[in-house]
Amino acid sequence: MIRDQAIQEQVVASIGRALGAHMETLGVAVYSGVVRLNGVVDTPAERAAVEQATWSVNGVRAIAERLRVRRTFDNGPSDTALALAVLRALEREPAASGCRPRVRVDEGHVTVIGAFAPYAPRDAIVTTVAAIAGVRGVSLEDAEIPHGRTFDVSTYTAANAGSRTAR
Repeated sequence: MIRDQAIQEQVVASIGRALGAHMETLGVAVYSGVVRLNGVVDTPAERAAVEQATWSVNGVRAIAERLRVRRTFDNGPSDTALALAVLRALEREPAASGCRPRVRVDEGHVTVIGAFAPYAPRDAIVTTVAAIAGVRGVSLEDAEIPHGRTFDVSTYTAANAGSRTAR
């Protein structure tokens, strides 16, 4: 069986060839052939490249991955940039006034958390957020209700507001 230190060195070299200069944001540890990856990559494509590079090394038996994607897609906005864009858009949206929205963004999926009025036009909030480039999904979470309502933005966009899908 190949020693863990040799596997680690080979995995680091393999990822380095796949990512080049981006390797400094990743950590690699190996125990009994199980490779633990942690850190930040720029895109989902880089995440896949790291995994493929890891599997290419002889002796890797399993991967425990804790990688975070900085951007939602190639050349797309970061989650931080999306959060700022959503907050700015909600400041201009009349339907969001008074709900004091907070925003959580995870890999392009936006959750708007607020104290929504009982008859607030929530669809207007969802439409506003869905229209922002890079948003991959929108959910509203009422601060008073534990489970929010989620909308699939792949079919619900500002241009096609009539075909939303609620989950």
